Amino acid sequence: MRVSYYSYICTQYINSVMIRGLFVVFGLLGIGSLISIAINGLVPGSVIGILLMFIGLQTKVINPEWVAATANALTGNMALFFVPAGVGIMVAFDVLAKSWHEILFISLVSTICVIAAVGLTQQWMERRRR
Repeated sequence: MRVSYYSYICTQYINSVMIRGLFVVFGLLGIGSLISIAINGLVPGSVIGILLMFIGLQTKVINPEWVAATANALTGNMALFFVPAGVGIMVAFDVLAKSWHEILFISLVSTICVIAAVGLTQQWMERRRR
């Protein structure tokens, strides 16, 4: 079957957009990792990279169109990123079985703290908007 010229051009465009987006995402991840090493791992490199992405998008240094296709592809396949975590849990199941009540308590307390922080932040933002 012969591929039409139009589908070839569309495929090339999507590939170039994805490559540019991957370059931006992984570039910021690399910069974040270098900063993390420089500060002796106080904050993980991935967190610093996400903060750099946020700052770049807010200051319009990074065009959202540059990373939109890559972000949609990554979030669309997010379930795959949880497979290694699930395997890690199964490998460490004996440790988890011994201290499940501590893990449950910490999970409940941290969940309540996150819900409260999100609620307070939302209220603050709503007051600021008015």
